[in-house]
Amino acid sequence: MKKIVSAMLLFAAMIMSVVLTSCGGNNDDPNEPSTESLTGSYMGNDALGIAFSGKTYSATAGGVKYTISQNKDGSLNVTFPEENFDFSGQGSPFNQILQGSYVVKNVPFDTAKNAYYLDYGGTVRVDVTLNGTKANYEIVSGVLTVTFNGSNVKLVNDYKYKGMPPALTMTSTFDGVKILKE
Repeated sequence: MKKIVSAMLLFAAMIMSVVLTSCGGNNDDPNEPSTESLTGSYMGNDALGIAFSGKTYSATAGGVKYTISQNKDGSLNVTFPEENFDFSGQGSPFNQILQGSYVVKNVPFDTAKNAYYLDYGGTVRVDVTLNGTKANYEIVSGVLTVTFNGSNVKLVNDYKYKGMPPALTMTSTFDGVKILKE
């Protein structure tokens, strides 16, 4: 009888250790999405809105692919693709903006905003062709917010190139869906 009780206690201890090992030890923020599942490429449309001198102009770059990768600390790197925004026919001071690819690195999760958020101004340069003239600009003001909903991503990027008039604001909003197989 003593052997049966000892065997049952040993078996119960083994079961408990398996259960506790598989269920315990998760100290991650429950609001923070699993970055492992977020890593990948996202296809969608990027709408750029520019406000200047009391007027608003908008253009969309369609079918663009953004890439998001995860760092060991859980922050994200976001690769912006080359994008072409055509403002023709809107009476804007710029007919076409061709913005080169660039990367915003180390975007941390902000629990207060429940989003990945970074003020990245002064850390990124990008090649831009504006009305046919190409130059390399520093992004002096840049705030990126990244949110996820299942396989969908939304990036809101408020930014400004060096040398732009103070009253000019630019906001791009990318809505994309994760590409499952590339």
